[in-house]
Amino acid sequence: MKISFMTFMTPEWTLDEVIAGARRHGYDGVEPRVTANHKHGIEPDMPAEARKEARERFADAGIEIACIATSCTFAATDPAKRQANIDNLKRHIELAADLGAPGIRVFGGARPEGLSMPDAIAIVAEDLSKGCAQACGAGPLSVAAVRPQIVRVREDLIQTHPLHVPIGESDDGAIKVAARDPVVVAVPP
Repeated sequence: MKISFMTFMTPEWTLDEVIAGARRHGYDGVEPRVTANHKHGIEPDMPAEARKEARERFADAGIEIACIATSCTFAATDPAKRQANIDNLKRHIELAADLGAPGIRVFGGARPEGLSMPDAIAIVAEDLSKGCAQACGAGPLSVAAVRPQIVRVREDLIQTHPLHVPIGESDDGAIKVAARDPVVVAVPP
């Protein structure tokens, strides 16, 4: 088993400090938290050269980028917001691919008021599928959960959802993907 840490715990560390801290404390990898004003500088809008440099710095230190931690959510009914969520997902998948990270962390999100849970689940499933398909090409992606939750799973979606993962509802009413929240969307090589 490999052990990583998320920079949510070290928001004031620069990229050099993140890498040095991972080495000093024996971590195998780092999960950079993005769009949270952390000093490491890894962000979806970073230029290609900066992405390449960050990837090389981690590799040279023998530290993996385990995952890109995002705040991507998908429970929305407004078509413009849904498209913005899909576009945001694509940006984060591209960042992960450029950095050599195997996936990103995303969230289903809170169910919009007045929307039934089955309809909310369908929206999350559809938008995750669209974003992944557009960013990664055709074919199903694997999705791995990273924090267990007890949920009521939509068994019918296990067979029909293009990501081939169950989607359900937690006891607090939030939408959970892969029966857990958050999830990691795998980035193809």
